[in-house]
Amino acid sequence: MNESRLNGDSFKIVKAGDLHRRVGGYPSHDHRMPTCCSVMIENMKGTDKILPNSLKKYGASFQVRYNF
Repeated sequence: MNESRLNGDSFKIVKAGDLHRRVGGYPSHDHRMPTCCSVMIENMKGTDKILPNSLKKYGASFQVRYNF
């Protein structure tokens, strides 16, 4: 997200599956996708939004638009 801010972007869309792959442990039989999604939700501020195309709240397709 810092990279997006530095580039002058006004928002960043984060997909849970992409984030989990980046930090490690996904895909695997003991992944922590629910924890990843919970952390995404906990880091939301007032203008951030869960995107409606997220198929499951705690799945790899879960997406949040973080506004800067």
